[in-house]
Amino acid sequence: MNDLETAGQPGAVEREVRRHRGDSVETVTDHVGQEWPVALVFNGISHAVMMCTPRDLEAFAVGFEISEGIVERGSDIKDIEVELHDDGELPHAEVHLEVVQQAFVSLKESAARSPGAPAAAYAASRVSICWI
Repeated sequence: MNDLETAGQPGAVEREVRRHRGDSVETVTDHVGQEWPVALVFNGISHAVMMCTPRDLEAFAVGFEISEGIVERGSDIKDIEVELHDDGELPHAEVHLEVVQQAFVSLKESAARSPGAPAAAYAASRVSICWI
């Protein structure tokens, strides 16, 4: 299995942790939630970065688009491609979505209406990757 294959990601990983109880501290192995920064890129422009469990990223991206009103229905999405990266200390992913032109224009217009920020500045402000 490819270590970056999202279908094989467990959602939780074993890590050494420090437990504090009262005055005592112990180091133990425990299960912790697995999260990656995931950039959502619409028609080539990065829109948001979310921390999430690296499973079912296509479904996550479609749900985000619909719930945020970026698209009205699934058929407004022309293509979805997931890119997984492990080129540093923290694995991360990008979900590239191609949406119909009308949805993309609406997304750009809503960014332009953001108080005090032109569309390009608004888009740039939402592109940062969260590194732990």
